[in-house]
Amino acid sequence: MTGGILLKKPKQKKEKETAQVITQLDAVRDVLAKIAKAEGYDRDYSLWIPPIKNPLFLDEIGEARKEQDKDFRLNVIVGMYDDPQNQKQQPVIVDFAAQGHLAVFGTISSGKSTFMQTLAGALIRKYTAKELNLYMIDFSNKALKCFENAPQTGGVVCEDEPDRLKKLFYMLNKKIAERKKQLEGISYSAYIRSKGKNMPAILVLLDNYNGFREKTDDCYEADMIKLAHDGMAYGIFLAITANNMGSNGLPNRLADSIPTTLALVMNDRYQYSEVLRTGRIDITPEEQLKGRGLVKVEDSILEFQTALVENETDEMERMLKIRATCERLKAAWNAPLAVPIPMIPKNPVWSEFEDLEEVRAMSDTTDLLPFAYDEKSAEIYGVDLRRTFCYLVSGKARTGKKNMLKILGSSAGMLHARRVIIEHTGNEFMQYAKSIGAEYLHTQQEQAQFFRDLLPTFAERNRVKNRMKEEGEEESTIYQQMKKYETIFVFIADLHEFMESVYQPEQDVIKIGPFVENVMEKGSLHNIYFIAAVDTKDISSMRGSRAYEAMTSYHTGIQLGGNAMEAAYFDFSHLTYTEQNKGYKAGIGMIPRDNDESGVEKVIIPQYRKRDV
Repeated sequence: MTGGILLKKPKQKKEKETAQVITQLDAVRDVLAKIAKAEGYDRDYSLWIPPIKNPLFLDEIGEARKEQDKDFRLNVIVGMYDDPQNQKQQPVIVDFAAQGHLAVFGTISSGKSTFMQTLAGALIRKYTAKELNLYMIDFSNKALKCFENAPQTGGVVCEDEPDRLKKLFYMLNKKIAERKKQLEGISYSAYIRSKGKNMPAILVLLDNYNGFREKTDDCYEADMIKLAHDGMAYGIFLAITANNMGSNGLPNRLADSIPTTLALVMNDRYQYSEVLRTGRIDITPEEQLKGRGLVKVEDSILEFQTALVENETDEMERMLKIRATCERLKAAWNAPLAVPIPMIPKNPVWSEFEDLEEVRAMSDTTDLLPFAYDEKSAEIYGVDLRRTFCYLVSGKARTGKKNMLKILGSSAGMLHARRVIIEHTGNEFMQYAKSIGAEYLHTQQEQAQFFRDLLPTFAERNRVKNRMKEEGEEESTIYQQMKKYETIFVFIADLHEFMESVYQPEQDVIKIGPFVENVMEKGSLHNIYFIAAVDTKDISSMRGSRAYEAMTSYHTGIQLGGNAMEAAYFDFSHLTYTEQNKGYKAGIGMIPRDNDESGVEKVIIPQYRKRDV
């Protein structure tokens, strides 16, 4: 038979056949099975594909391919969805770059924390700390704590850390302001495409928004709405879990700015419909399977299964494996880590403070004298030398004035400046001055000689300053010009004693009053700085002296120990009467409003210990 296969009819056996009869169909099937096996064809042609596995491990699915182009990408696989109508099962991909913020809803024990583990774990496998910084807020079962040592993690904040939470939101709001200025109107993705991946995306993971609202009295709702509304434009994204939507769950005002949602097991079909923003729900996930949920794929609502980030079903063992992965990634990472949440040490000391990268960077500008932590943000704060000449360290006795002078003196050493310490009574600063290489003036004769020697230096700089002013130069230009001269800091241990020595010198000590008055009145923008400790009980006895009035007229300095009302030379008018009269413990300083433009109000000053010498 042309073009066909001729099957010969087998000869009839005489004896009675006892074997099973093989049909043509059986023979063809057996031949095809042998060929398929030999050629490696193993496709399952069952009418229905099997249900999605539970448990399902991320390694069984694989990772979303990491693109190597210049575009901004931020996507990972977190599970598998089942599409029975099209007979396929495909990975569930969370794509922040394309889809924006994410909200995951589900009842208690539905697998929300496990989902967040998978999301974070998949992200740290795929993206480096240069590309992504993670900040986690865990108000659930602390399942995210195991990520705290990953190089991409800037911090994990739990419900028992209110101050750290406050610092995180301050930092995030500042990041929005900084990036808004840096991006100059273009989108984050356009910036990455143009400038390269030198500005990491930021993802804030918040597990259990219901608990977060309750434990914080909802005080961060405005911050969350701002992050949701403005964040995506600046590369800042949110991933939030909640039990439901509405007044008892994720606020509608916040949910409106979150475009992507997933639903784990919910209480009823209406809740699925609400959180997935769709109409009729024809299916519900299997409730007894943890991590099962519904996802919207194009126009279809499909069932999905959350994958586990490590090949371990036991929660404790899985967290240990995640920790080990984070440690391994950190050990292999030789570039800068994610920016940490700023925090003030419980007992801050100078030896640790001066080694901070931010302190070194501030000193390198040579325009700032770092000395404290901003109480609100935990960022480093310093004296702005561009706006400073006479700086008063003010406060009652035992409020930390001497410690403050030592901190500023050591900080000035980072600027390689000449340092002169004047102390007439006691010898508190004698050994300190020797240890840091500063000049120590103890007698009035030594003080008078210093000011006589300063006269030609001051005169030369004053001539340059006056000439530039006559030429119409701005103060900023004069300041920069003066930096070519040696920087000089004069530290006065007790302003009251200094004033007495100036106006009532000992016998045979040359009178330096007129020159000191001239310096204090005209000495700004000379690259010479006077920093003096003032005990507020001595203010009345110094009033009226020309040098004192000149020094206090600049209104720059710090009030230690509170009681700001006593320091009339500072402007604390932005504080209420109660706040101005409030006392603080030693080492806490209040910053006058016109010191600089930083907006810092209160700082924490590290302790200078003897072993720091």
